[in-house]
Amino acid sequence: MAMPSISLPFPLVSIFNLSEVMNNKILLFVLIVGMSVSAKAQDGFGLMLGLNTTSSSTEHVGWSVGGFVGASYDIQLSGPLYLQPRLQLYYEKNQYEGSLWSIEDPYYSSFGVMLPVLASFKIDVPKLGSLRLNAGPYLQYDIFGMYQGRNWWHASMKEKINYGIQAGLQLDFDDIFITGDFRHSLHRSILNFGGFENAFQVGVGFRF
Repeated sequence: MAMPSISLPFPLVSIFNLSEVMNNKILLFVLIVGMSVSAKAQDGFGLMLGLNTTSSSTEHVGWSVGGFVGASYDIQLSGPLYLQPRLQLYYEKNQYEGSLWSIEDPYYSSFGVMLPVLASFKIDVPKLGSLRLNAGPYLQYDIFGMYQGRNWWHASMKEKINYGIQAGLQLDFDDIFITGDFRHSLHRSILNFGGFENAFQVGVGFRF
């Protein structure tokens, strides 16, 4: 069976060229911060899992449900300010809806790894625990996945790498924590039908 052609539905070369300098700075920032966390005092290590729902800025792409598992560090910088890098393995799906000429709407599914690096501001809540305000950049890499559930997609390295901004809330209850986040990509990808990815995720974790 012939593999689906991986080509953008509209020209994006000029967009990529104009934003190349900014994009490289974002990627470099995430990598440097992620590699430097070992130089700080570790305040807490946690394991987490949850659900995500993803869509695209491209019209007629609906919301699809996936999931993730991962780990996080809490590194106290000063007072209520923390640095919280996370490492997540995820499954995502983007599906085009409302196709007039196909019995089955096309979709791309992806398994990959994500590295959010979040600044976290901790607010103590008496008799409950604490509330965290989290925000920062993330770096994402789609390792493999399927097109239409029948064929493996083949994409360039440029299409597999994504990055953007993430923000959310976190509730801490002793060793248990609950997270809720929204993220928006700053890179168009064919795996998002040529658009920017939007995603919500909720998770629960245990801190050691």
